[in-house]
Amino acid sequence: MGQVLAVRNLNKAFLSEKGTSVDALQDIDLVVDENEFVCLLGPSGCGKSTLLRIVAGLEHPSSGSVVYRGEAIEGPGRERGMVFQEYSLFPWRTILDNIGLGLEFSGISAEKRRRRSEEYLALVGLERFGSAYPHELSGGMRQRAAIARALANNPDLLLMDEPFGALDAYTRILLQQELLRIWQERRKTILFVTHGVDEAVFLADRIVLMSSSPGRICRTFSVDMDRPRKRKDPRFGQLTDTILEELNAETLAGGESFSPV
Repeated sequence: MGQVLAVRNLNKAFLSEKGTSVDALQDIDLVVDENEFVCLLGPSGCGKSTLLRIVAGLEHPSSGSVVYRGEAIEGPGRERGMVFQEYSLFPWRTILDNIGLGLEFSGISAEKRRRRSEEYLALVGLERFGSAYPHELSGGMRQRAAIARALANNPDLLLMDEPFGALDAYTRILLQQELLRIWQERRKTILFVTHGVDEAVFLADRIVLMSSSPGRICRTFSVDMDRPRKRKDPRFGQLTDTILEELNAETLAGGESFSPV
């Protein structure tokens, strides 16, 4: 199994409105292997999304290195697909045309774009909605379309920034199951940001816990449970409780409280 991503001694600082430097990430070391599903878990404001954006090439680290398959990441690339918390679909384009957007930018012919977009529409169960517009779909369906758009570009590494955070609990569970089905079928490598302990335990091969700001990696858990995982499995509850206790301790140390949602 090859190494897809290596983050070494990464630090990120921002300038505040007062002109002072604020540390967002501190001494991050992280390796992600081929076909691995890794969840970044931590309280709000711990730098999870900032780290994901750096891997995507949308932000630059203040120091340290981020390497994708032996090459330093210096900007966005088609080999790294991004799914945001917001659906980020263009309202004036049909769902089919939204999915084919990246292919269009890459100069793929209209016929090939259509065929590939239809393939990924079917993959996420939206084959009957290609001619619909985003406002005509539910939130869960729009997020499925956003996932299909990212996958249509055939990325090697899929980056997901709390993609189910704005959905109701039942739809979130359905899309978690759908994402695992797609991951197992297409065998992508996934780096997934969440602040939900239950979601991380359900999805991940490995869970990387991050501290309150400045974000540091405080512990990593391997999830040694076969899929599909059952939330009623005692091991599921035990691991969830262990992680929640650690997160609560870290978060309280930072002066906040943590919700396990």
